[in-house]
Amino acid sequence: MKKELVRCKDCANGRTPKDIVVRCMVLGVGKVANAYRYCEKFYPKEISKSKKA
Repeated sequence: MKKELVRCKDCANGRTPKDIVVRCMVLGVGKVANAYRYCEKFYPKEISKSKKA
């Protein structure tokens, strides 16, 4: 998968230990929720929710 410009808070691999910072479960890095980053591990939350249903 190519690197995309995404927000960590939109990713299914992100979890929010605090309101401001999202910590990535795959990369193990923290990022401000609304900040954009290039990521090749991005997995949209919408797809993960529909898979569970």
